Amino acid sequence: PMVNIHPALPPSEHVLPSLSMVHWYTQHPAAPGPPPLDKTEHVSFIGQGNVALDIARMLLSDPEVLATYDVPEPVLAVLRRSSVKHVSIIGRRGPLQAAFTTKEVRELMNLSDASMVPLDPAVLQPPAGVTLSRQQSRVLDLLKKGSKNAPGTAKKTWSLDFFRSPSSLAPPAEDERSHTLTLAHNTLDESGKAVPTG
Repeated sequence: PMVNIHPALPPSEHVLPSLSMVHWYTQHPAAPGPPPLDKTEHVSFIGQGNVALDIARMLLSDPEVLATYDVPEPVLAVLRRSSVKHVSIIGRRGPLQAAFTTKEVRELMNLSDASMVPLDPAVLQPPAGVTLSRQQSRVLDLLKKGSKNAPGTAKKTWSLDFFRSPSSLAPPAEDERSHTLTLAHNTLDESGKAVPTG
């Protein structure tokens, strides 16, 4: 997989800062070269903020739809050659603590060519005694509905992976191409901080 950068992960051509991705597709003067999307089938984002969802939307959108907006032609050329089939959006905590907005999730859910991997219903159950804010209720309702495209009906997929933290990124074995991203499982302590379960 290609992942956006996290302090626990070593520098690599397969580990990129989110800002570099944004600079690339907006063609900022400080933009790096294009990411190796033609050699990548699975992209993982560490963090569940709006930036991660926005980049995921770019990678999962039909380039011909993007061409109707102000996406630069060099970016469209890379996206047309992309091999990306799945995007994982990984967060240390749960859906109630995720930093994305309902607008960003809805845009991902309405993509013409992608579907969300359904979530375990248990993840979407708020803890007993917790009063949800209006925003939290809207996010949970949206996640329960899932994407416009039913699972298995779209060429590309994406997932929200809650209660996970990156622990290592191993280079490919001799006869393989893929890096292996290992994730630790988390739980929330009494203060709401993510702690590893071991």
